[in-house]
Amino acid sequence: MSDDPYTIYKLDEDIKGTFEDDILPRLKDGEDVDDMVHECADSKVPIYYGEQVELAQSHREFLHDKPGMGDGDNSPMQALGLNIYEYCYHEFSKMVEEWKEEQEEEA
Repeated sequence: MSDDPYTIYKLDEDIKGTFEDDILPRLKDGEDVDDMVHECADSKVPIYYGEQVELAQSHREFLHDKPGMGDGDNSPMQALGLNIYEYCYHEFSKMVEEWKEEQEEEA
């Protein structure tokens, strides 16, 4: 783990970089990227609880939102991980949709 805290800003940068490096080339090739969006979102959730808490310190909504996934009886740490996943999935999905809309407008 780095000495610098893992913040929402760093997560957003990571998401943007992953979109540009991994998802965008496949979109340009006309591939369906839904599974890849799930995989990329999952890969952005920090493995260690300490890193998840560090991230939540810069984005308190992760601590307070009730995740849409899970069994509804999640431990606080499970809920935190699910909230981070849902945030990442939403951000990747939004980027995919925006790219598709731009392509439709150009056509």
